[in-house]
Amino acid sequence: MFEVHVNKNGKKRIAGIEGKFADEIFTKMDIEYDIVFPEDNAYGHEVSGGNWTGVVGMVQRGEADLGIATIGVNENRFGVVEFSFPYTTDRLTFAVLKPSEWLTAFGFFNLLDFPTWMLLFGSFLLSTALFFAMLKGTMSYFDVVHKLFGAS
Repeated sequence: MFEVHVNKNGKKRIAGIEGKFADEIFTKMDIEYDIVFPEDNAYGHEVSGGNWTGVVGMVQRGEADLGIATIGVNENRFGVVEFSFPYTTDRLTFAVLKPSEWLTAFGFFNLLDFPTWMLLFGSFLLSTALFFAMLKGTMSYFDVVHKLFGAS
């Protein structure tokens, strides 16, 4: 995480893991630096003509010598800027489709396709009927359903 704190005089001080990491390097190398931010506050994505927005765009255009952020390395960005050796990794990653018809009251039916729902419903009826037959009528059909699928 990269944080910037501004004191009453307007002087910026970097903090957070990435901020302390960068400050330590700059201090040891005796380098003075100014903190600048992209206008769109973005990591950067490609726009028309090979230009980039965000942090990547500032480095590409020479507006910044160094960009510090947990920017995901991908083929497009790799062709525009030079990345350092990774100093951290995040193993938790997932991707899902944007919901389109999920937001209805019965949207959970979209989890499975129609044949799967029918097989589940059929197996529910079949298992209940089999248990009812095995009990040879000592319990009603409702009691069997309640015993199998109801509260314990």
